[in-house]
Amino acid sequence: KEDQKEDQKEDQKEDQKEDLPNGAAGARSAPEHPASSSSSAPPPRPIPRGMKLERVERLGEASWGGVAKVDKTSLGPTVGLPQRIILATGDVTALAVFAAIGRASHHEALSVLDALGTAAPFIVGWVSASTLLGGYSRRAVETPLKTAGLAWITGIPAGLLVRSLLRGHLPETTFVAISMAFTGIFLIGWRRAYAKYLAGDAGAKARSNRRGNPLEFFSLLASLTKRW
Repeated sequence: KEDQKEDQKEDQKEDQKEDLPNGAAGARSAPEHPASSSSSAPPPRPIPRGMKLERVERLGEASWGGVAKVDKTSLGPTVGLPQRIILATGDVTALAVFAAIGRASHHEALSVLDALGTAAPFIVGWVSASTLLGGYSRRAVETPLKTAGLAWITGIPAGLLVRSLLRGHLPETTFVAISMAFTGIFLIGWRRAYAKYLAGDAGAKARSNRRGNPLEFFSLLASLTKRW
């Protein structure tokens, strides 16, 4: 029975093959070849000789070019040469005012040169310590109390030492206490006020940049066409 079933299956397969037309059989027997994709991307064109490539963006900075342009702004108040000059001028003025008050209490002359002469040892000590401790760097406006405090606690005693060497004797304890108190109030107070002013000015500039102005439209158009 099993042999008969197998023979019947083979006869049925042969009959099906004979019933199929030659074209269909040929189509079935023909190997199928995948159609070549006509949508494949063309190879990149070589860069023409003499063309200069330029980066559209510079990593690590807040400036962009090409598609859009963002003004490079500082994250806080900056301390450049103008700010250093203002800091030094304010320091000398504060110490000169302290010296003028001291001379007035002793009924001495109050000319500018006399006040500067009395304040000269304190100016030398303060400027030296402030320069070494970052009093004329960005720290002067980022941490004004700490920076000015360190310069005051080291620079004013150094100024008192210079004054003692010039006069040939040590100052009295009362004079040392008064000098430390008044110079601390004048110098640290002035530094704190100026740092607060710079921080407010930098914040106002940042807000103005965020609001923008009418001329930024033309700057945007120029940046859009820059890479073309």
